[in-house]
Amino acid sequence: IWQSVSGMPNVISIIEADQFEDYVYVVSEYADGGSLEKQISERTGRNFSVEETINIALEVLSGLNSLHQM
Repeated sequence: IWQSVSGMPNVISIIEADQFEDYVYVVSEYADGGSLEKQISERTGRNFSVEETINIALEVLSGLNSLHQM
């Protein structure tokens, strides 16, 4: 499913996915700015503004909606 929605807004495209021994690995396109987790941790106690929080939530929900549509 992830591969079929690659290229849709707010979904990182998969370059390759496979299994090696007991491990599954996924190679994806470069995410400029890094992960949301990284952005949160780098804020060091500063909260996102209401507008930033709404934009982030809408982007995440847009990506999830694409996945759920499939």
